[in-house]
Amino acid sequence: MNKLDFYRNLNEQIVSELEKKSSIIFWPILLLFSVVICALVLLYSASGCSMYPWAMKQLTFIIVFSLLAFLIRGINIIWFYEQAYVLYALCIAMLIFTHIFGHHAMGAQRWIDLKYFSIQPSELAKVGMILAISKYFHDFSNTDGKILSRVLFPILVFLIPFCLILLQPNLGTALILLFICAALFFINGLKKVFFLIPILVVLVSSPFVWKYALHSYQKKRVITFLNPEKDILSSGYNIVQSKIAIGSGGIWGKGMCSGSQSRLNFLPEKHNDFIFTLLAEEHGLVGCMAVLFIYFVWIMYGYGISSYSSLYFGKMVSIGFASMLFVHIFINVGMVSGLLPVVGVPFPILSYGGSNVAATLIMFGIVLSVQRSESKKRLKKHTYS
Repeated sequence: MNKLDFYRNLNEQIVSELEKKSSIIFWPILLLFSVVICALVLLYSASGCSMYPWAMKQLTFIIVFSLLAFLIRGINIIWFYEQAYVLYALCIAMLIFTHIFGHHAMGAQRWIDLKYFSIQPSELAKVGMILAISKYFHDFSNTDGKILSRVLFPILVFLIPFCLILLQPNLGTALILLFICAALFFINGLKKVFFLIPILVVLVSSPFVWKYALHSYQKKRVITFLNPEKDILSSGYNIVQSKIAIGSGGIWGKGMCSGSQSRLNFLPEKHNDFIFTLLAEEHGLVGCMAVLFIYFVWIMYGYGISSYSSLYFGKMVSIGFASMLFVHIFINVGMVSGLLPVVGVPFPILSYGGSNVAATLIMFGIVLSVQRSESKKRLKKHTYS
């Protein structure tokens, strides 16, 4: 059995399981509960075996947005289809507001300060972009018009938030938007040549981008990626300490709250972008594989829903959610292990932060809405057949 047949059979099993009435809400809750437990265990350890300051706040974020996700589940997916452009425009308005009036911290202007908490609109922009592009491709099938004219509008939908996020600057989130957009284009049958053109443009323009577009700290990150040992005490410190922590965890890890790199504060941003490093140090290769397997099931759940939905908009939204999860995890794990440059991409749900939790669970809620709407439709069809 080749890989294509394996994934096709796996997808069919997921769809078959989704057909069962008892699984409509059980499996999503089980997946979310598993992820929440992992997040709380890691943030509890990152806080020095305490629920404060990170674990308790993250639990609050998760409870609030989990409730919101299940409220969103009760909304018919048609409503999101009808309001997709409005929700996208709201996200763009928030990005513009951030650019003008946003809170400046850590060398970037990415947050809207609401006194008691802050919002990072770039995270929510991913949701808006997925909804808008999904609606467009639902309305215009692959046979409508010429290829070039068909992709101009979704490219514009992508470029507006992409440019606004780059201006903050926030290269990590901008790259995630790029990869999600590429996944949605690929699913819609865009020819390979359309993916090669931007790659060639990037290669040709890279010297100019390096000289005129990249900030000094971004250039330093690229140089550090190529040779982290060149400046161990400064720009290369984070990635070197991360590699030490991952390697020291071995197969089984050092145990909860027993990681020397994290406990002695050698590990940077252990509660945020480098939380996967904390997982590797304390729970080893086995713990990492267990967590990645949970997320793999979550991603396959999203792809399963895309096969389950008879509404093309629902298919696209589900693929967008699964792609968003995959890209986040791929970049974060590659980043902390030294396989990719450090670009500040959090691990979904595990990394501390309300905006990332909000974006992930809102998208999860919309996917649940796709599943619920389709289940009701099929149940009604079965009842009257």
